[in-house]
Amino acid sequence: MPETIALKNVISLVGDYPVLAGINFDAKNGEIILLRGSNGSGKTSLLRLIAGLIPVSRGNASVLGISLDGSSGNQIRSEIGYLGHKLPIYYDLSGQDNIKYFLSIRLSQSEIPKTSEKNGNDYLKEITNEALALVGLSVKLGKEKAGNLSHGQKKRLALAPILWSKPRILLLDEPHSGLDEISRGVLDQLVLDAANKGATVIYASHEHGANQRHVTRVISLAGGRVVEDKPNA
Repeated sequence: MPETIALKNVISLVGDYPVLAGINFDAKNGEIILLRGSNGSGKTSLLRLIAGLIPVSRGNASVLGISLDGSSGNQIRSEIGYLGHKLPIYYDLSGQDNIKYFLSIRLSQSEIPKTSEKNGNDYLKEITNEALALVGLSVKLGKEKAGNLSHGQKKRLALAPILWSKPRILLLDEPHSGLDEISRGVLDQLVLDAANKGATVIYASHEHGANQRHVTRVISLAGGRVVEDKPNA
């Protein structure tokens, strides 16, 4: 199975500080990889590097067969879904309007019909409702202001446009943080569904008891390096 991500001796500098210090890492289609490590170990930096958000200062790195050389970010960004610590949600907008906004960004202009049986607004409304259903949120909830939703519902709302776009790589930073057991179970099922459709899923957690039921590999980081890489028993 071809590698979707291949990093060899990668160093990433923020200023003069190496947030990744000679990391070796690879991933394949359909894998669910858990990144473990304390705060500052490099988990978030690794996710951000794969997403093209921080530079490769030294070493060799490719994502989806494209070298991460500083000019490749736009080429791969549409193929990657990234959800960081801070949820990309406008709390004063409805859930539907949040999804419409982020889908309109992710979709190219050629994918939004201008003159057809459905105009662009109708199309965005239709796929917004599809995205809500994908993460188990009702249209009624979608009409609520995002700020009125529970934390678990907010997290699913943030994931909705990402998952609807069917990314080939899904990157999640501390996705279980602040969730109750029911919301964690819903999130884990969404992750499993994405992997079963061929996505490479990588998520970071500093929680020692993070649910590993669907995880295929566990990678431990410390000091910006991989210190352990093992199949999930």
